[in-house]
Amino acid sequence: MKTKDTSKKMSRKADSIVKKRKAPTMSPKTTCESINVSLNPKSEQLLMHLDYFIKNVARKVDIDPGFQSPERWTRDNRQSYITSLLSGMAVSKFIYADVGECMNSSKNSTDKKYYKNWHSKGTKYLNIDSNNRTLCIIAWLSSKFGMKAVEFSIEDSVGQMHKITIEEGTKFNQLPGDIQDLIKNNIFISFEIYTFATRQQLHNIFISVNGGSKLNVDEIRNGILSDSVATFRGITDDLVRGENSNLICYKTFTKNDRNRRIADGWVTRYTMYSLYGFDDKITSNFLYEVCQPGGNADKNVPKIKKMWKGFENVLAKNEDIFLRFISNDSKKKYPKNILGDAFYHYSTKCYDIKSPTETRDEFRRFLEAVKVLRKDRSENRPLYHCGNDTSNRYDFSGLMRNSEAKRTRKRYEVIVEKMNELNNPKPVRRLTVEEAA
Repeated sequence: MKTKDTSKKMSRKADSIVKKRKAPTMSPKTTCESINVSLNPKSEQLLMHLDYFIKNVARKVDIDPGFQSPERWTRDNRQSYITSLLSGMAVSKFIYADVGECMNSSKNSTDKKYYKNWHSKGTKYLNIDSNNRTLCIIAWLSSKFGMKAVEFSIEDSVGQMHKITIEEGTKFNQLPGDIQDLIKNNIFISFEIYTFATRQQLHNIFISVNGGSKLNVDEIRNGILSDSVATFRGITDDLVRGENSNLICYKTFTKNDRNRRIADGWVTRYTMYSLYGFDDKITSNFLYEVCQPGGNADKNVPKIKKMWKGFENVLAKNEDIFLRFISNDSKKKYPKNILGDAFYHYSTKCYDIKSPTETRDEFRRFLEAVKVLRKDRSENRPLYHCGNDTSNRYDFSGLMRNSEAKRTRKRYEVIVEKMNELNNPKPVRRLTVEEAA
């Protein structure tokens, strides 16, 4: 039986494939060139047992508020995570950036300065993703909370398996010493530690790994590396997150508002209203674009700081009238959009008033108008339409529930009209003798 010699044909085919791979065809939009430095972040993967983590790492970790939020886990969240950790089901990696390594490998002065600043504070790692988990482990090993009931097994260093049962509410320091040692030396955490990444890449990594957790628009905008975003974050810290937060502002925002950057978004939006008016173009997309480095918001940072500092002083000096007129006695809650309107009124009408007495009188009039409008629950209360939208009509309470430009514009117009009405009441017509009879 004759066989065909296919070696030459296969050889030609292989040569053809090799040639195609050596000389790839590029599209007009694709280029390939040799470079001296990497453009991509670099990282290494590590496993650490709890004892090493708590002694050598945990206390040297910090967060950049530009892309990480403060802890927001509840007690139940913490307990559930520890249960998963002990049961071998906490598979998500802790993602850190090694400050020293990233500082030494930085290719530009901006990034080197960024990491050098953290390094000078004694920070060894920046927590890109896992802040809640990091703080949870620290709190658990410090016996800050008890556990859920759990049964799990641990393999020790010589391969011996141990079955452990822990009762509901047990704190770590209540476990027998040998069980504590087993847990600390044989429960491991998986890490992805970046040794080269720009500041912007850290933010991009955070956005990428949190893609499934539905970051809100304010959290995404908070990661922009610009002077204006840092300014808005600082203003919000002073108003609602700092130790000396203004009482009115603190009561206005919930813990979720503070932790999920919703309060930062409120500051940003009402700042833009003060700068540009109630323009319908002021949407979430507009706010994202205007806050980019070198954008219009950056150019107005000095004015923005001055406006909010002045408003904060007004709130502090006139806290009594704000509490009297804004508070809702039934819910003890303060409407944040009315507070935003008060800022707009200050920045556009009271900014240049020098007399503290005149400023106080102006805010008393403003808040009195709000109080009258909020109290009107009658069947004949006015209904308003916003802009060209005549299909939907709102009473004043309906206007208060939204901070979009058209509804905020109408709400503010209604407040100013009521201020004028209360300041210049219609004269009461006296009855004639005949009418009185």
